[in-house]
Amino acid sequence: MQGKGVSAIATALWEDKVHTPSAYKMSKGIGVAKKSEYPYNWETSMIASILENVAYIGVTESFKSTRLGFKSRKRIPTAKDRRTYIENAHTPIIDRGLWAMRITSTES
Repeated sequence: MQGKGVSAIATALWEDKVHTPSAYKMSKGIGVAKKSEYPYNWETSMIASILENVAYIGVTESFKSTRLGFKSRKRIPTAKDRRTYIENAHTPIIDRGLWAMRITSTES
């Protein structure tokens, strides 16, 4: 919203001592796959994936991956044009227009 890039956002979150998602889950007693020694170490890739997530505007994205066969455990990502999107599935936490501005500011 303020025109900051993902590195600047990561630095601001570190300085404000905001827990990463996994550190937050650990603090609430929820099990996580990977434990970090540094609860405020925000990766730029994590911030980028959060900024691209349509769930924040109230949209549910389904069929994000598939399997080769019913016996296979390996998941294969599905192309975005083959996914299903359910609009207004839940209450958004960010305005759609504001979220769309994020796309135009990262492209320039």
